[in-house]
Amino acid sequence: MIDSLVNWDTEAILWIHRNLHSALGNVIIPWLRKPTFWIPLYLVIIYVFIRKWRRRAWIVICYLLACVGISDLVSVHLFKNIFMRLRPCHTLMDKPDFELLVNCGGQYGFVSSHAVNHMAMAVFLYILFKFNKMKLNFLWILWALVIGFAQIYVGVHYPLDVICGFVVGGLIGWMCTLILRSTFPEFFREKIRA
Repeated sequence: MIDSLVNWDTEAILWIHRNLHSALGNVIIPWLRKPTFWIPLYLVIIYVFIRKWRRRAWIVICYLLACVGISDLVSVHLFKNIFMRLRPCHTLMDKPDFELLVNCGGQYGFVSSHAVNHMAMAVFLYILFKFNKMKLNFLWILWALVIGFAQIYVGVHYPLDVICGFVVGGLIGWMCTLILRSTFPEFFREKIRA
């Protein structure tokens, strides 16, 4: 069964590289995985927190930062350093369909830290804003999915690295919101005092 999954994973990434790579995509998609590209979005999130919760916004900001910190530690120490699965950019460079678009990064790729971190943030924000009746809330999940796909597209992760990263990140984001809700339930009401 593991051999079948590995074969599927290899075929899936090669199919993506063979059929979805384009001149425009090869310029745009690598930018989507860069943290600096998303700085304006992070500033908007902080602005929304401050506007909604005023002086208490720092609590939610700290929880969100802790969520990302936990997800990053989990992805590296409980997955990459244990499973030690080489990234496709270390194993597929001899394949004619494979095209590496960025620096390969570290040696191991299971699970994708980008996928874990961004899905943890996305689920945290989705649940938090769902309780606060924010519109277009599904865009948080879409944002994480785009970043995960970018990891496969540029050649630094297999699809299963990203899919499993989404699951791990989603669970971490969900647990962080549970902890926030149990310690500060007022953030899950429509109106709170600043």
